[in-house]
Amino acid sequence: MSGFVSYRRAWFFPDGRRILISGAEQGKGPRCYVRELESRTVRTVTPEGTEEGRLSSDGLKVIARKVGGGWFTIPVAGGEIETVEGLDGSEEAIRWSRDGRSLLVFAGRNVLPRIERFDMNTGRRTIVKKLADGRTSVTSAGNLEISSNERSNAYTFDRSVSVLYSIEGLQ
Repeated sequence: MSGFVSYRRAWFFPDGRRILISGAEQGKGPRCYVRELESRTVRTVTPEGTEEGRLSSDGLKVIARKVGGGWFTIPVAGGEIETVEGLDGSEEAIRWSRDGRSLLVFAGRNVLPRIERFDMNTGRRTIVKKLADGRTSVTSAGNLEISSNERSNAYTFDRSVSVLYSIEGLQ
């Protein structure tokens, strides 16, 4: 796609005929786009200053984070933006649940990283999986993905096996 200077991520729609792209055009801020594969047309879905857009399981909505924090949803076909209360700007939306009522989020990136289910209607959270329990040498995790059946996941992590402290100049 000409005119684009960066692509962050891309996801296929359930119909397999379109792709949701998080990226930026030359001279513009990041946002989400829909690309029709057959016609190769591209149109914007979210306003400038949007990052980390994720497509709902039915392909009708996008949840995205504003640069600097704050989450919102917007219909792919166009419409009003709805603010999502209760999600922290530092959290990462991994994927919508299959039923479309909740969101799987990656929380605690550097302190006890975990996957939580966030109910979009009530704000209620439940822990789905802990990626570290405080007794391991995992210091941070990232790039988390979950399969559509929510049974498997993959992520990267950093470890600290040992730390050496050196004190000099004591008398």
